[in-house]
Order: sequence, then C-alpha cells, then structure tokens
Amino acid sequence: MITSEQKQMNTLRTVFMVSMIAASLLPSAALADPTNITTGLTSVETWLLSAAKIIAIIAFIGCGLAKMMGRLQWGYFFSVAAGCAIVFGAAEIAPWFEG
Repeated sequence: MITSEQKQMNTLRTVFMVSMIAASLLPSAALADPTNITTGLTSVETWLLSAAKIIAIIAFIGCGLAKMMGRLQWGYFFSVAAGCAIVFGAAEIAPWFEG
C-alpha cells in the first residue's frame, strides 16, 4: 500500500523529471543573457540594503533608548553592531570566500 508521503514524493519526482526534460528542450532558457541576471540581482541587492539601513537605524535607536534607561548590556549592543557590520560589509566579505 502506498502512503500519502510516498505519493507526494512520486509526484515531486515526476514534476522534477518533466521540468528537466522541458529545460533540455529549451536551450534558449539555458543560455540566458547574464547581463539581465546581473541587473536583476543588483536591484535586489540595492533594495535589501535600503531596507537593512532602516532596520539598522531602528536597532540603534532601540539600543540607545535601552542604554538611557539602564537596561542595555554591552554584549547586546556589540551584537547589534557586529550584525550591522556583517550586513553592510557583505559585498566586501563575499569575495573572500571565492578564493
């Protein structure tokens, strides 16, 4: 007897195989223009950094308010600062992993 999980896995395998066959029959999709992809990813990066800037400002305001009330431990502040440094420095950090 086939369980519902096995049916779901069989369906996923079938969909995957059909999509691979369709991709192999459409070589133009595989040879997409890399400038369009780069442009799209650059716009996503710009949007994410603008959203992250707003979140970082709110985080530092929260840290300042908490410190004024005596509720902030320095470890939390340095965690926020390190997180912001990683987010905004990601474009410089990523090439280190390319080798």
